[in-house]
Amino acid sequence: MKHLPDHQCRRCGAELEEVWQLIDPHGRWAVVSPRCECGHCWTVIRTAPVNLAAVRSWVRNGCRPVAGPITVVTQAPWQCVRLEGVSPASEAVAL
Repeated sequence: MKHLPDHQCRRCGAELEEVWQLIDPHGRWAVVSPRCECGHCWTVIRTAPVNLAAVRSWVRNGCRPVAGPITVVTQAPWQCVRLEGVSPASEAVAL
């Protein structure tokens, strides 16, 4: 599968200027969740590999609780995962 920038739609190829994002204040993870005008949505998760399962589960739960996953990861390489058709941004979430 072709690697696309985080802000580019896989369905129509449009590049979005504004995206919804959450960043853990402790630097454990970052989530970007664009929704294109064509209706396609996706979520990009950046975190350490050992924290990935917790962040995926959290996104599936609509980013509830708003505090996010509590797994602390220090000095580990981060990984980027793009989940097509997933958008927790459909509900307002504030940190």
